[in-house]
Amino acid sequence: MVEIEFLPAVVKSLTRDSEERKEAVGLLLDLSDIQAVRRRIGRIQGCIVMLVAILNGDDPDASHDAAKLLDILSSNTQNALHMAEAGYFRPLVQYLKEGNTGFPYLIHQFPSLSFMWII
Repeated sequence: MVEIEFLPAVVKSLTRDSEERKEAVGLLLDLSDIQAVRRRIGRIQGCIVMLVAILNGDDPDASHDAAKLLDILSSNTQNALHMAEAGYFRPLVQYLKEGNTGFPYLIHQFPSLSFMWII
């Protein structure tokens, strides 16, 4: 079993200076090959919001790595909904296009996404 207690510290580095942020995103991306790490990353409070902010940021390298990591994390529907709450809708739209039958139930768990039912 992989020890993953250090992940919150790495996620906290996403809020620091640009070089440390870039290194943290790269490390999380490298570690995302491990399923337990992927599950834990998505559960760390604020992680997805910070990754979306980095995706939309000025550093092209960090943005590229954040996009790859978000894509990997979006395989979990809860993560895709958190991404939509943070303003990154691509994974949510993909799930809706695919006709994922569990999505209406999940969206009800996220009141900030209730606008989706208006469409």
